Amino acid sequence: MKSKRSLTLIGAAWCTVFLTGCIPSQKTSQTESLHSDVLRAKSFKLKPGEVLLTFDDGPSEFTLRLARFLERHKIPAIYFMNYHNRDKRGSFRFMDTPEGESIVKDICSMSTQLVANHGDFHDKGSRKPEDFMRTAEALIRLCPRPNYFLRTPGGTWRASEKKPLNDAVIPGVNKRFGDVFIGPMNWDITGEDWSRECQKDITACRRSYVQKTVGREIQKCAGGIMLFHDVYASTMKLILGDNWEHVLDNPKSEIPVESMLFDLQMNRCKFVMPTAEQIREANVSEDAQE
Repeated sequence: MKSKRSLTLIGAAWCTVFLTGCIPSQKTSQTESLHSDVLRAKSFKLKPGEVLLTFDDGPSEFTLRLARFLERHKIPAIYFMNYHNRDKRGSFRFMDTPEGESIVKDICSMSTQLVANHGDFHDKGSRKPEDFMRTAEALIRLCPRPNYFLRTPGGTWRASEKKPLNDAVIPGVNKRFGDVFIGPMNWDITGEDWSRECQKDITACRRSYVQKTVGREIQKCAGGIMLFHDVYASTMKLILGDNWEHVLDNPKSEIPVESMLFDLQMNRCKFVMPTAEQIREANVSEDAQE
């Protein structure tokens, strides 16, 4: 079972997006790729009031619909995908199917949504370099970018695993894993949307997420990295309210008043996304100190 964890990522500045505003750069040229060990596990926290939405275990039947909705409202999100998933939860579209590839390509074309690596299988016990390579190759092939984020299944990470994974060469693309993937990125906030308790009582689960994100003081967002799973209908209801299907399928739908997203906005939470340029600057700065 997943537990609350902090983001382990290279220290970086962040691009703030609230309703409208700055959009993360995804069109950086391949020559601007990072060229150093990007898998340090240096702890980093968002600034107070900043929120990053992250979704694990897709792609699923909900992933693209959700991404299109968030893109339309300029709310950034990261989708940590598995090449396969042994849990068999929900109606999965694996990355090695035409449907799965189409989902990755469509999200890749968006300006505020990112695809990322969550391992080839959702297996918490395995952290070998080869357990991330099929997802890595698929992301590079389907969504060419200089860099991608990494989140290990279950969020576990050991220092001894850093060098072997960094130095591993991604099959088919002849690139060093550590020159392409940034992370591991974990999370600060979860209401355990995968749990039976949350799925049975969406209202209480939504309240838990909001309270953990906003904190004790109303109208003053505490912020953090939020963990969800885009493989459950109950998670769509949790985020978008009772009429979530209409919201996702209507190209003109607004953010529902009775939704978690609306609650976060009313409490002055700012949705954010890191940019490749800011990550590079932080990485170069850290290199200089060593």
